[in-house]
Amino acid sequence: MAKVHFKVQELLKKSPLQHTIIKPTGFFSGLNDLVIMGKKGFIPVIGSGKFLTNPIHPTDLAEKVLELLWDGPDTIEIGGPETLSRKDIALVIQKKTQARIVHLPEVLVRSGTRDMVAPNYGSLTFDAYIDQLDLEELP
Repeated sequence: MAKVHFKVQELLKKSPLQHTIIKPTGFFSGLNDLVIMGKKGFIPVIGSGKFLTNPIHPTDLAEKVLELLWDGPDTIEIGGPETLSRKDIALVIQKKTQARIVHLPEVLVRSGTRDMVAPNYGSLTFDAYIDQLDLEELP
């Protein structure tokens, strides 16, 4: 998926089209798989969980897209309003699901792990997102 995104980005840069490439660090809903695993009793964390990220709520991202719609930069990286470690994310999910956090060796992740942080934007927090989730609606 990342390779396809990169190819599209390169094609846009070469085209005469006016564009803004918006690169979010991740979406809250992209972490729903961790909540689903939490419902099953465990939340996996790669390594110590020290790596940082600042995912964004789709509503906050949509607001930023509207701001940039007619006159944005060529490329912008964007993250949510708070920067969390992977362990912090697991702890928020644990509060909701009462699941056990399980640390997995980093060698299990093909691409490795790293910080994925962009400039902060928005006001909707991950904790508030998780609080409003209805666990019964998730598989």
